Amino acid sequence: MLFYGKYEHSLDNKYRVRIPARLKAELGAEAPSIAKGEDGSLVIYPASTINTIGEKIKTLGVPKAKHKNLMVFMSSIYPIDEDSQGRFTLNATLRAHAGISKDIVFVGFNDRIMLWDKARWEAYEANSNNDEEFDLSDYGI
Repeated sequence: MLFYGKYEHSLDNKYRVRIPARLKAELGAEAPSIAKGEDGSLVIYPASTINTIGEKIKTLGVPKAKHKNLMVFMSSIYPIDEDSQGRFTLNATLRAHAGISKDIVFVGFNDRIMLWDKARWEAYEANSNNDEEFDLSDYGI
């Protein structure tokens, strides 16, 4: 699965939103999860990715020094429970982490979907190196 594209949406007055149809189609039938991400973003993971993370933790173990970070990360993962209209509620903890109040942006990024407050995304995007030409060969493609 490959997620890409940018989709702007708004939370309703009960903090609910739908995952954009094009992104949702790639998620598969199993319920995805959402967690805190980097730089004040949120991350939507397909169920298969959450299962892979769990299996790798069981198989590889976690060095003692990394237990605290892993526990904090795992505690920030919430299953996405959609209502009959395909909406899910963005809880207060995640909204606070991402600074989300109303307008949001879904960004497909490889094997995950990033969710940003619109103003925060615009600042992040503006701080990227847009003047430099993007070259896929830098990534061996």
